[in-house]
Amino acid sequence: MREPPELADDAIVRSLQASYGIRVAALAFLPVGNDSASWAYRVQTAQGQAYFLKVRAGAGPMPGAVVPSHLHRHGVPHVLAPLASGAGAPNVLVDGFSLALYPMLDARTGAEGGLSPRQWRQLGVALRQVHAVPPTPELNAIVGWEAFRPTRRELIADLDALLTTTTTTTDPLTRELAGFWRARWGVVDGLVERRTCWGDSLPARAVQDIAAYGEQVLMMPTLGEETRRVAVDGFVDLFELGNIVDLAGDGSLG
Repeated sequence: MREPPELADDAIVRSLQASYGIRVAALAFLPVGNDSASWAYRVQTAQGQAYFLKVRAGAGPMPGAVVPSHLHRHGVPHVLAPLASGAGAPNVLVDGFSLALYPMLDARTGAEGGLSPRQWRQLGVALRQVHAVPPTPELNAIVGWEAFRPTRRELIADLDALLTTTTTTTDPLTRELAGFWRARWGVVDGLVERRTCWGDSLPARAVQDIAAYGEQVLMMPTLGEETRRVAVDGFVDLFELGNIVDLAGDGSLG
């Protein structure tokens, strides 16, 4: 089970009061998410309004908050951007952590409920506008860079060596996987080689800077009894000169 960060609740409450003017009535840790350097909270105000708070370790830039704010300012629809602080910033710093505050959405994911034809069109319009927003020098300065090649490619050789020498195991699942691997090694090897060659060739090509989403998380918040819209959240990447710029900052694109 996930544990809260080493950040006192009182420090979070004081920061929300000072930076967003929010009087916090309740702060609840949410044991969700796969990023070991990020945590989530539900914030309930004295007026009864709920917010989603993301806390990330480190006092440096928080690309996951800065980029959606950039897209939102450029009019991209349905982007889940953080609320601006009183100083106009997308996130605030407190005791070595970055905090970003979002509206709390009572919603289901697109993977859970699927999208209607209308919602697919809304998603297409939103992503097309994401692609049209140019990155700024400020964004380029805070993002991490990755080549167009699998980050765990080197594990393929180790996995192949392990599975091709697995002949005496009594575990049926291991034997089945080894047989599957050996029977299809030509296909696997060809895919890895093709992906590597493709990735190596892209940096030499002139690619226009565009913004794009890596792992979209489709949310469908209910706006009324019969009205639904698609909101787009997730990791945002920049494709620049054949390289992936990882705006999530966690190397999750591999």
